[in-house]
Amino acid sequence: MDLHHVIDIARPVLSDYLLKYLRSRVNILIVVDNEISLSPGANAFGIERVIRLLRDTSVGCMHFQVDVGVRSNVPFSVVASPVGTAAKYVGFRFDSTLPAGGRVIDAYDEVWCFGFKPDNFAGSDANITAPGALPASNAELAVLTTWMNNRKGGVFATGDHDYLGASMCHRIPRVGTMRAWTNAQGVPPIGTALRIDTNRPANAAEMAGTEMIEFDRQSDAVPQPIQWKAWLSFSSSPWHIRKRPHPVLCHPTLGPIDVMPDHPHEGVVFDHVPQPDVGLAAITLGNNYNFGAGVTGQNTPQQVGYNPCRWSLRTEQP
Repeated sequence: MDLHHVIDIARPVLSDYLLKYLRSRVNILIVVDNEISLSPGANAFGIERVIRLLRDTSVGCMHFQVDVGVRSNVPFSVVASPVGTAAKYVGFRFDSTLPAGGRVIDAYDEVWCFGFKPDNFAGSDANITAPGALPASNAELAVLTTWMNNRKGGVFATGDHDYLGASMCHRIPRVGTMRAWTNAQGVPPIGTALRIDTNRPANAAEMAGTEMIEFDRQSDAVPQPIQWKAWLSFSSSPWHIRKRPHPVLCHPTLGPIDVMPDHPHEGVVFDHVPQPDVGLAAITLGNNYNFGAGVTGQNTPQQVGYNPCRWSLRTEQP
């Protein structure tokens, strides 16, 4: 419920009522390759803090239940009581079935994919679908697509520079064609001047482009600014128009989010034009997709914010 149109005197009372009686829960399944750490540690290449923050956060009357599945070569199993941020599902696939029956993903509203495979060595695209990289199969993608279409499940998927995460994610509908995952699609490298760098320059030479921005600038106190696009506009008077960004860029207490963490070698998203997937020319932005099980669908992303020089943030249309 949007409380912006509620008069100030009634808003606290209504907010308390919503928190007390209409508390809701979003069930999130985070899926990682086994190279992604789930343990705390200052130098861990992982998402332990993300999981912990989600579990400890509530937004209005909404809170988050988070479980983790790890893609690995071991047989699928369910951990009854995982400790801390450890995985609940080991040897997970998108078509994994619970011992009592039913697909694992059917218990969740959202699936978040953090990929690493095939590797971080800037190899050829053949590595993406090598068996050892555990690429998502047609059977998995048919199940995931059905869940997306019929249950309206939401998917977040990310890799990084080069083809990190491509084995799991590059053929997932919608997200698979919203960004570059393969060399054939023009993934940016980890190094050289061709990398996509959102670190903020810290001196005149870096500002002028005569020196490469240092890697450790990502750890300073200066984030990258973004410009959000108006998602909703309404008039509070004939002379005043109020605007807000897409909800994904709305902080519950601090207002519109207009900064993001910076990073020395990003991935890249596509512009709002068709982009063919490698080996699956039928899967393009805005076109139908089919994984051999009669499962098809269509949706296109929308841009909700951008850094004018580097990247844009996208989400699916409702």
